[in-house]
Amino acid sequence: MPICFLKQCDMEKSRIVFLIISLTLLIVTSCSKDSDLFRSSESRKSYIMLRLAEMGEGNSGDFVSRYGITGSTSSWNAYFENAVDTTDTMGLFPNGGYQIPFVVPLAPGTTSNSVVVTASGWTTKKMTTYAIYLPFNYYNRNYDSIVWDLRKIPLQKSNTDHVKAVQMILVASDTCQSTSGPTGDTLKANLFMRGALLQIRAKMTSIPQSTKYVRMMLSSSQPDEFTVLGTINLFKNTPVSATDYARYGPDQELTSKIKTDHVTINLDRIEKNASNNYVVGYFPVVPTDFTGKTLTVYLWDEDGNIYSGSIVRSTSSPVRRHTFLNYNFNTMNLFTGTLPKLNPWEEEDLCPTCNPVAF
Repeated sequence: MPICFLKQCDMEKSRIVFLIISLTLLIVTSCSKDSDLFRSSESRKSYIMLRLAEMGEGNSGDFVSRYGITGSTSSWNAYFENAVDTTDTMGLFPNGGYQIPFVVPLAPGTTSNSVVVTASGWTTKKMTTYAIYLPFNYYNRNYDSIVWDLRKIPLQKSNTDHVKAVQMILVASDTCQSTSGPTGDTLKANLFMRGALLQIRAKMTSIPQSTKYVRMMLSSSQPDEFTVLGTINLFKNTPVSATDYARYGPDQELTSKIKTDHVTINLDRIEKNASNNYVVGYFPVVPTDFTGKTLTVYLWDEDGNIYSGSIVRSTSSPVRRHTFLNYNFNTMNLFTGTLPKLNPWEEEDLCPTCNPVAF
């Protein structure tokens, strides 16, 4: 055990006290910025009302949280979902501050197309702009660079199973501000899928019904068509009037980091639909524009055979956020040519760091 003289011990104690005071001041200083954006809720409550905007391209529905969708090709609905192990957590960013997490308040096993969150221990502040996104990620430090990673390869279990594809699409609100009421402040937010869901239907008319398919790829004639890794700025569109807060904004700022000419999904030994001969795949994509480009779908069966079909989107409109689109490939043939080169995450079929983590 080290031995010190009285004077030396006093000096050591003084240094320790100085360090404690310095750390305390540092913590107080770093938190003061967010203290201006959230305030104590001892005497006043704050509420967050969440609702999903109507889906575009003529397909309407309400849409929110660890969400699910139901419907068919022409009609879709969406909802918050709280299964036993999927209670979702959202992130709330104040302009100029750090995020806080909150859990969607749903009873286990229930769904809802809108929810009201009662703030606990804090309230929102008037005249401060906020943005909400999901799924929450602790490592998101800045609202202008929320990571969106689509390199995880979804496993689709049936011709109607779009769950994994939808869960890979980042969901976020446009910026919003709270309004005062008799019982407290309310922050109302419409949530949007920041990407789109593509339903790709490949017609396998002459192939036996018993054939089972294990992979589907969607390729574009444009080399950098699909962004599979990027960051989104949640505060790109700051409303300038009260009516702007609930609007359906078509734009978003997404900084692309990795692009590719194709995207891939795995199929769990799926057979074609016996009534219409389609094998259906669901692809989560970042907004893009297929106008004037050739799209090709490749389909693998469990025996290693590959089939392909192509269409030209000569009259296509851009693929916008928060939309569902259906493309039919009605002429599929056995393929013997050169496939698009696989990306590293497709060769290994593993991306444990991909975000959102919805699996």
